[in-house]
Amino acid sequence: KKLPPLEFACAFCRRPPEEMMTRIEKRIEKEDTRAMITLAKKCMHGSEGVRQDHAKALKLFNRAVDLGSAEAIGQLGLLAMDKEFTSVPNKTKAMEYFENAAAKGHILSHDIIAIILRKEGSIDLAIKHWHLAAAAGHDDSTKYLWDCFNKGILSKPDLEKALRAHKAACDEMNSEERERLAAYEEAEAGNDEFLKAIYYGYYHGYINAKKLKVMLKAHRSKDWGKVGTQLKIKIQLYFHA
Repeated sequence: KKLPPLEFACAFCRRPPEEMMTRIEKRIEKEDTRAMITLAKKCMHGSEGVRQDHAKALKLFNRAVDLGSAEAIGQLGLLAMDKEFTSVPNKTKAMEYFENAAAKGHILSHDIIAIILRKEGSIDLAIKHWHLAAAAGHDDSTKYLWDCFNKGILSKPDLEKALRAHKAACDEMNSEERERLAAYEEAEAGNDEFLKAIYYGYYHGYINAKKLKVMLKAHRSKDWGKVGTQLKIKIQLYFHA
């Protein structure tokens, strides 16, 4: 069963696409870096009714970076090489952004770095980055590693090691995805709106498994306690402001 995409309707109020901008703006006010990046991308390309505004996009990306978003750092790297955004692409600056983002856990940046390094002839360094990306579950990186193996650049043991790491990461992600789907279906089947908000929050990654357990236990026992009350207030304000 395919999970419903977040961008087509509000995950919590099931609002139609034309109202999503209002929700995005509210999430940005609450310092949601995902919302900032989403709006920044729309501003970059002038999509979905959003006027193209490179200055606003850059501001949003930088704000997300200040709040600790590794993905936003990677996006700044892409902008540094985007001829539509800058008249003089700066690969050196872009690499600094990608390396910083990769160090903070942005997997796609590892793949981008590897592609750039391969073009420069630094294949050994490229392979190291593809190994890291593959071990985090990035599919395209395994394709590049297979290509290196077929060309005799990568040994069979090293390829097998990378593929095992990739499979382990994918299995773990699939397990979490199944848990999220189960949470989504349980929320859809119920009539408790606050319980739905809790499950939807977990399903879309806004609430981790530990917080989910705390909130469910508190909700069912009606004994929220200090920690549970803080989480309850947060989710009420965050999703129903």
